[in-house]
Amino acid sequence: MSDRVIAATNQQAAAMSPDQRDRYGSLVQAVNAHAAHHIPNGRTAADAAR
Repeated sequence: MSDRVIAATNQQAAAMSPDQRDRYGSLVQAVNAHAAHHIPNGRTAADAAR
């Protein structure tokens, strides 16, 4: 799931205007860092389903 969060955040950031990037760029980086932190500790979908 974290991989999808990072991909979606990057896709949204790529569509931002320069003004939006200035305003929200640090938030995008924070969201990606938070999601990336959970990748090594996360559970697989199969584990979560059980």
